[in-house]
Amino acid sequence: MKIIKAKVWRKIDIQINSKIKYDNPYKDIDIIVTFIHESNKIIKLNAFWNGDNEWIVRFTPILTGIWNYSINCSDENNDINYIVGKVEVKENEQNLNIEKHGFLKISSNKGYFEYEDNTPFFWLGDTNWQSFNLNNYYECNYPNCNCHNQFRHILNNRKEKNFNVYQTYFDTSNGNIQNSENMWIDKFNKINPQVFIDVIDKMFEEIVESNMIIALGFGLHYVTPSAIKEDELCTFAKYIVARYSAYPIVWITGQEIDLEIENQHTYDIWKNVAKIVKLNDPYHHPMSGHMFSHPKKIDDLNAQPWHDFWAIQSGHYGMAKIATQEHYKMFYDLKPTKPILETEADYEDIKCSNRFNGYEATRISAWKSIQCGSCGYTYGGNGIWASCYNTTDNTFCLGDYSTEPWYMGLDKPASYEMKHLIKFYNLVGFENLIPKFDNKNEEIVISATKNNSTVIVYFYNESNETCELDQLLNEKYYSYWYNPLTGNFIRNNCFIPNNGNYKVPNKPTKSDWVLLVTTNNYKIKDFEEIYYDKILDVEISKENINKYLDKKTKIDSCKKFCVSNEDELCDFKNVKYNPYCDITTKTIEIELDKEQYIDLIEIDFESNSIPKFRIYGIDAKGIISIVTDCKYRKPNIFENDKNIILEKIGGNYKKIKIIILNYNIDLKVNNVDLFK
Repeated sequence: MKIIKAKVWRKIDIQINSKIKYDNPYKDIDIIVTFIHESNKIIKLNAFWNGDNEWIVRFTPILTGIWNYSINCSDENNDINYIVGKVEVKENEQNLNIEKHGFLKISSNKGYFEYEDNTPFFWLGDTNWQSFNLNNYYECNYPNCNCHNQFRHILNNRKEKNFNVYQTYFDTSNGNIQNSENMWIDKFNKINPQVFIDVIDKMFEEIVESNMIIALGFGLHYVTPSAIKEDELCTFAKYIVARYSAYPIVWITGQEIDLEIENQHTYDIWKNVAKIVKLNDPYHHPMSGHMFSHPKKIDDLNAQPWHDFWAIQSGHYGMAKIATQEHYKMFYDLKPTKPILETEADYEDIKCSNRFNGYEATRISAWKSIQCGSCGYTYGGNGIWASCYNTTDNTFCLGDYSTEPWYMGLDKPASYEMKHLIKFYNLVGFENLIPKFDNKNEEIVISATKNNSTVIVYFYNESNETCELDQLLNEKYYSYWYNPLTGNFIRNNCFIPNNGNYKVPNKPTKSDWVLLVTTNNYKIKDFEEIYYDKILDVEISKENINKYLDKKTKIDSCKKFCVSNEDELCDFKNVKYNPYCDITTKTIEIELDKEQYIDLIEIDFESNSIPKFRIYGIDAKGIISIVTDCKYRKPNIFENDKNIILEKIGGNYKKIKIIILNYNIDLKVNNVDLFK
């Protein structure tokens, strides 16, 4: 008897070799391996064909102790039927969340996700559709990068920003793999195991090692089931479950499974695919179907026995049409109660049906969805969600929704702001919050704990006005503003409600803010001062500006980098990038060799319009502050031999980040200088 050593919540591969050869091992036989724990817990797994005469059963032990296993083959003449073995499982080192807590499941109150040990899980996903097919594992065309792995480059970027879910699906009907062979040897009839070994398995491993959950589907709305027969799609899904169900997975079935063309009935095909997945997944990973933005199958989807949570899509409408509270309430009120998850809303800089989202709608949609009951949010950034490797090859969605390559979309502003979202909701205990849909102001969104001991209000109105809270406890409350742009708090005064009421003070600025009032004395560390516009220390005119700057000392020991600059970021075929939309953001970073005092910033620009921008200062500890906000006021512009903007910084920083909010093809930034 073979004895295998293993660690709990760490997957192992057990190799099975057949002496009998089959014409099509992918389809001709089924091999089921039954694992029985000493406590009588049973896990039955399908083995998957791994090339030649080799099958693999991929097993993640969920309990320590002894697991005995036996193999059953659909071919009674195959002597692998007589193989038995034993797995001895011990505790692991607990380096990853899965090792500490186990797989994800639905919470007992059906409101959110949690780990096997009941630790709440706030979902912060990143969308990279068809990444296994369209991300390059052996090349990277990011300018001046030598990592040679585009997939890993993106993954590391998302890990640094605290994303914990990787949302994707297979391009099943095409099967092409960047810089590799097709994943089909015989299209739809025989899989190519070597591609999985060389590329896809390695991608899965790296996602897991990055502490992320994999939200996985098998194709795209009516496109995939129109190109591949139902039985072939179900066979592929069964193979993928056998190969990857031992990983930390959440099944989303496909993208927009309820979107179908008249008389094609592709939604019914996706339902059958989901049944196959549920039947063959012994770990019972949470399962749903990613929905279209105009869902028409809600009641039918809700009735499916495999449907565990709502993977909703609120669409891409930008600031003109942020999803309403009533939209989320519709799902929140459905019975039986299921978690609501916003899996697609206002991707950053997407252009959809001639609607352009821009940047700030993404952040606002994220915060609003969670205030309205979503147990997390899945971000999407242009160039990444659409998996565009460059601007010359016809990669996914190129020309339809985006002409941006992935490296242009990698560091869009809202992608950084997502870490402030997860930080806040993990601090306050998102799992205890209940949306307050009785507030009718769409731009003031309230959630609270059951007894109102903690109340959170998200304001995205473009004024300083607030609201009044009621039904509070007759206890001491702590009040804080939280800045979703920086991830810092501003301390308000403590208060005891007046007959349960509290008049919220004015917002610190006209931007969006989060109010936290709570009876809990949280140990908050990250504070910032209330923002105010800094005034230049002397009156400056176009006649004396040069003399004024001559008296200042320019800081030369700095590195300037335009994160979204068409002159510095061009694809590997040297095709210069031009913005496909009328207005987008432009990020300019200036990094100093050490933290030091910065007095002024000078921006040399050319434009027919007045630039709107924010300037952030980042100190040596990584603490972010807004030092200039010219979204709601005109910047200090001086016209001389050139147009320049001069703004006061007045602080000690290691890095300066400028985000131009209305960048367009007519706006050109020639140079940026810092002065002591």
